[in-house]
Amino acid sequence: MRIIGFYTTLVLSFLLVLLVMNRSVHTYIEQKYHITPFDTQNPILELLSLPALWLESARNALLPLSQDLIIANAENHAQNQSGSEEPESSQIEPEAPKYPLISEDGHIVLEADSTFLFIGDSMMQGVGMTLGRELKKLGFSVIDIAKQSTGLTYTDFFDWGKMLKDTLDKHPRIDVVVIMVGANDPYNMPKIKYASPEWVEIYESRIEEILESANAHGALVVWYEAPIVKKEPLNTKLAFLNTLYAAKVAQAVEKENKALLLHSNNALAPNGSYTAYGKNADGKSIKLRANDGIHFSGEGSRVLGALLLERLEILPAPQEKQEAEEQEAGMAAKSVESSLDSTLLDSASRADSAIKAESSMPESHTLPASPAPSAEESSQDFGVFGGQVAYE
Repeated sequence: MRIIGFYTTLVLSFLLVLLVMNRSVHTYIEQKYHITPFDTQNPILELLSLPALWLESARNALLPLSQDLIIANAENHAQNQSGSEEPESSQIEPEAPKYPLISEDGHIVLEADSTFLFIGDSMMQGVGMTLGRELKKLGFSVIDIAKQSTGLTYTDFFDWGKMLKDTLDKHPRIDVVVIMVGANDPYNMPKIKYASPEWVEIYESRIEEILESANAHGALVVWYEAPIVKKEPLNTKLAFLNTLYAAKVAQAVEKENKALLLHSNNALAPNGSYTAYGKNADGKSIKLRANDGIHFSGEGSRVLGALLLERLEILPAPQEKQEAEEQEAGMAAKSVESSLDSTLLDSASRADSAIKAESSMPESHTLPASPAPSAEESSQDFGVFGGQVAYE
């Protein structure tokens, strides 16, 4: 009887936990297996989930989220680099900077002290590991809050639109937002079939939300298309998502918002089909994809990062610009001074030669002095010919 009572208590406790934590269980199953197990809007389930929501609110109030810690560290790093503390974001209204921008030839023109924000799924995490290091080598600040198993379809699990707004409010000095999503997205939403008109409308609105939030803060969006994967049924769905990303980025550009689409498949699958290997600039074969047929190897991440790095056009820092201008002005002054010295030396040389020539001329060749003109001649008009005055 004791064993039966033990197992009965264990099962009842498990069921009670499932009921209280029904929202978390629902979102996990939905995101992991792309199915909707039950309706969390049921009044009974909503009532049972209240204690869990209270505990979650208390935890957020007492303990900072990992994203908050990353943002705080980035702010401290920026302050240490500048040597002075910036006013709190609540006390200032961030102005939309002129830079970064997209040039006519497709380059990302930005200032040397710009900050990059990485958002997206585990694919973005892979790219961010190598791309972040290269950007830091160039002197940029990088905030990486990409999170695995996320996307734009299941916002109950993780809402990138809300997270981006919160991050930009906490760290307004973000200049470039880099995003890659899609692998976790081509599935049904609750009660809405994938790729149906209603599904497309909702998904496109979430793409627009990210583009508009970034541009409202003066940030440029670099959107990586979802790369081809090994499983062909999933590829067809990802190709469809890429058409939505491309269309919305193009619309943002038409509105004079700052956005750029990077074609991942041009680098990873130039022939239009999945391949695990490619060739580098030296013609050597390199592994581009992980064994799961979805994610990237280190080399594959570097190849995708290069798509962004090769487009960067970095403006000189104000101090460097001033030093360059001063150096250019100094060189110009030296050039003028050298030209003046050369002219003066040449004039002195010619004068010295004339004096020597005159002193060496024989006395018999001395020209007779011209008689002074009479009063009548002085009253007449005259002209200059060959450097001498000729009277008419």
